[in-house]
Amino acid sequence: MALIAKISASKTISVIAILAMLGAGGWWIVHTQTQSSARSLTASSTEMIQGQPMLPTKTITVGSTTVEVEVATTEKEHEAGLSGRTGLKDGTGMLFVFEQEGMYIFWMKDMLFPIDMVWIDADGVVVSVTANATPQSYNQDHPQTFRPISPALYVLELPAGYAAAHDIAEGSKVVL
Repeated sequence: MALIAKISASKTISVIAILAMLGAGGWWIVHTQTQSSARSLTASSTEMIQGQPMLPTKTITVGSTTVEVEVATTEKEHEAGLSGRTGLKDGTGMLFVFEQEGMYIFWMKDMLFPIDMVWIDADGVVVSVTANATPQSYNQDHPQTFRPISPALYVLELPAGYAAAHDIAEGSKVVL
């Protein structure tokens, strides 16, 4: 999953679209500019997963379940996300950490498996859940995008069905 844009009422964010040509076709990369680095979270791992470096990890609690997450804090990590990977193990995910709350928009570009997306505000409360976002939702001409219903500081990506199976819903408390 790649972060494609951020919409914020409090700050103007420049969104630059860059057309990158690959072979006979083209695709869009949308780049967001930010003014400072994301918050850092304590992390513990730098292994490889499916040929990609694994990001630092942290155990978090979402509702009554614990999840081992890779922590994505930089723009480059946000853009790459889980794209190109073949799946997530049960009880694992990726946590996108942003420097301020906003209406972060995601798409399923280069994703190979479905996921649940959980948007979390600065108080650690789930504000929105998108269940079973599929790779097929990304159409090169008109990709479907996913966004929260209110501003979020974090986005948690989990295996599809995990949120429902563990009663993760709007209002659930998250402990980082």
